[in-house]
Amino acid sequence: MATTHYFNQREIKLPGVYSSVKSLSSTPTISTPYSRALIINIDPNNSYGGSVNGELTKGMDSLYRMRSLSEAQGLLRGGKLFHITEPLFRPSRSAGVNGISDLFYINALTTTAPTITFSISPATLVVKVKDEGLASNGVNVSTGVGLATGYGVTITGGVRDTSKFIIKFWRGTFKGTHSDGLPYDEVLIQNAKPELIVQSPEVSTLVDLITWMANDTTFNQGFTFTSSGEYSFVAGDKTDSNTYILAATGTATYASTDLEDVLEIVKDLDFNVVLFNEKVGDEGANDTIATRLQYFVQNEVEGEKFLSLAGKSSGETTDLAANIVLAQNYNSSQVWLTHGTVRKNSMFSPKGYREFDSIYLQALIVGRILGLPPQVPATFKNLNIDGIVNPLNTIQKEDCLDSGLLTVYYDKELEGFVILRGVNTLQNNNVLQNPDGTSFSIQLTRISAQLNSELVVNAKRTIFSREDGTNRFTLSPEYLRDWVNTYLNSRVATETRDNLIIDYSDINVTREGDAYRVTYKFSPNNEIAFLFITGFSII
Repeated sequence: MATTHYFNQREIKLPGVYSSVKSLSSTPTISTPYSRALIINIDPNNSYGGSVNGELTKGMDSLYRMRSLSEAQGLLRGGKLFHITEPLFRPSRSAGVNGISDLFYINALTTTAPTITFSISPATLVVKVKDEGLASNGVNVSTGVGLATGYGVTITGGVRDTSKFIIKFWRGTFKGTHSDGLPYDEVLIQNAKPELIVQSPEVSTLVDLITWMANDTTFNQGFTFTSSGEYSFVAGDKTDSNTYILAATGTATYASTDLEDVLEIVKDLDFNVVLFNEKVGDEGANDTIATRLQYFVQNEVEGEKFLSLAGKSSGETTDLAANIVLAQNYNSSQVWLTHGTVRKNSMFSPKGYREFDSIYLQALIVGRILGLPPQVPATFKNLNIDGIVNPLNTIQKEDCLDSGLLTVYYDKELEGFVILRGVNTLQNNNVLQNPDGTSFSIQLTRISAQLNSELVVNAKRTIFSREDGTNRFTLSPEYLRDWVNTYLNSRVATETRDNLIIDYSDINVTREGDAYRVTYKFSPNNEIAFLFITGFSII
C-alpha cells in the first residue's frame, strides 16, 4: 500500500517535493490600549450624569467615556472629580507629555432627576434634568440671586416680537470649594457666570413651547418634560434680572448594592486601572469598598487590571506610618497605593501656594504612568507640582520602597518633582521577579498585562472569529505555534523600536481534549533603575 500524506488540503501518495505558502495571521497584530482609567464614584454629593440606578439614565447607559480633558470637564464640572481631571490627562509640566487616553466614569448610586416646575396654573409643565443627583439642583449665588451650580430657567421677553417670550435653560459654572476654602479653579462664586444650554424660539403659548421641546435635539439630550392643559404666557411670567427658576428635588444615595450593580457592568470593560477617588486608611466604609475593589480586579475582571488607591494625607508626619501599614495589608501586585500631600503655586492664595491631598497626587501618578507605554518605567518621571508637605528623607524613601508606596520627591539633578519608583503593594519584593511571576514593579506587571491582553484579543479576532469554525483540522498545533511566534516577534524590541520584550523562546503547544494549552518564555524589557560607575585612578 502506498504511503499517504495530507498537504495543502490534498492527499499525496506520489514521492516528490511539495510546497505551499500560507499566512501566519489573517489580520495584522492588534495592539490593545494601555492608558484607560475608570472612576467608580460613590460620593452622592459629587456625581454627574446618570447613575447605575438612575431615574432617567441607568445601567449601561450611565457608563461614560471621555477621550479628552475638555470632554471630562464638560461632564465632571465641579468638586473633586473636576479637580482630578487635569492631572489625569495632563500630569507633567513638560510640553507634549501624555496622560491617560480615555476616562471611563460611572456613578455607583441611586439617583433621581432634578425637576424645574413652571408656575403656569391651571396648566402644568415640569421639566426633568437628565443630569441627575444632588449636584444638579439649582443653587443661587446669594439668596434668591444668580445661579452658582446646578440648573435653572429664565423667562425673558421676545426680541423680534416683544409680545412673545423666550425660555432659556442655564447651568451654573461654579466649581465648588476645596478644603482650603478656595474654589477648585480659583474662580470666585460671584464671578462664575452661568452657561446657556439651550433656549426656545419666541413663543406665546404652552403649545408653542412644548412643540419646540418635543423636536429640539439639544433640549432632548439634556431634559425631558411632562405637561397638561393650555396656557398663554403673560408679562408677569418673566423672571427678574439675574433671577432663576431653580431645578430642585434631585437626590442621590449610595448603597453596597449600587456598587455590585456597577461591578457587573464594568467587569468586561476594556480599562487598565480603576481609580478609587476616596482616601483609605480610616477603617471605615472607604476601606471596605477598597477591599471589595481589590477582590474585583484580582478575581472578577476580564484580563489583568489594576487598582489605584489614595492613602491617608492629613498633612501630618504620622501619615507615612499609617500608609506603610495599609500597603502591607493590601499586599498585591495589582494594587497601587499613593502617599503624600503636594503643593501647587497659586497667586490666588495668601500663602502663595495651595495644598492638595493624596487623591490629587494619585491622579497625577496614574495619569503619568498610564501615559507611558508599558515598557517605560515611571521612575524619575516628573509631575506638575511645586512642592511637597513633609518631604521624605532618605530612610523614609527606603521605607516607601520596602513597603510598596508610590510617592514623589524633589530631584536636584533633574530639577523637578519626580516619581520615586513605580512600585505596587506586593510585600514579596526582595527581587525584581519572583518564581511565581509576580513582581513589585508596576512596569513589569503592565508588560505582562499587555501581553496577555493582546494575545486574547488577537486570538479571538484572528482564530475564533473564522467563518469556517475552529477545529483540530483548521487549527493545528503547528499553526498555533507559528501564530504565537508571529505575535511575540512583533513585540520584540529592535534597534529602531522600543517594545515590550527583549526576546522569547520555547513556544510549546499541547492538546487537552477540546483545548490547546500554549506555553512560552519571554524576557521582559524591564527597567534599569541603577547605574554603578567605578573609576580607577592610575598613578
